[in-house]
This record gives sequence, structure tokens and C-alpha cells, in this order.
Amino acid sequence: MPSCRSFFAAGAVDGVEFVAGGHDANKNVLSTAWKYDIRADEWTELPGMNEERDECVGIVVGSEFWMVSGYATQAEGRFMKSAESFGLGSGDWRLTQDA
Repeated sequence: MPSCRSFFAAGAVDGVEFVAGGHDANKNVLSTAWKYDIRADEWTELPGMNEERDECVGIVVGSEFWMVSGYATQAEGRFMKSAESFGLGSGDWRLTQDA
């Protein structure tokens, strides 16, 4: 990956791996996301997420990469009841509250 991160969400579809959220080496919670094209061996930064998320979970459902749960820096250990989805076709993040 282009930068160090831990406890991030990940998901893969059609030879593309997505990583988002987590925290950096200094324990700063991240709102950044990347995709890795396995065939091209190339990383591309995605648009920033709506919320920072640490210890989140990722999954690809249909044409969307979903990040669920996690928590922000100021709420360490208090997990969110929201999710974000990245549209693989649209290239945009969408926040869903009370997921």
C-alpha cells in the first residue's frame, strides 16, 4: 500500500482490492481509501470518505464497496451505527445512518 495503516476495511472484486479507513502508524484514524488493480499492479487513491473509521469492516456487495461500523478518533471504542458505500461505477461515497 502507498502508506502504512492498520485495522482497515478491505474488499475485492474483479481483480481490484479496496482498502479504507483504519489508522496510521501514529494511531491517527483515517478517512482515506485506495484501490489496487492487481493486473496493472497500480494503486489509485479514492475520494475521501464522509467519516473517519477505525476498526471497520469491509465487503463488496454488487457494485458497491461497503464499510461498516468502526469509530472516530474522539469516540475510541464506541462503534458507529452507520455505514458508507463506495459506488464502483459512480466513484462516490454515500453515508447511511443507523445501519
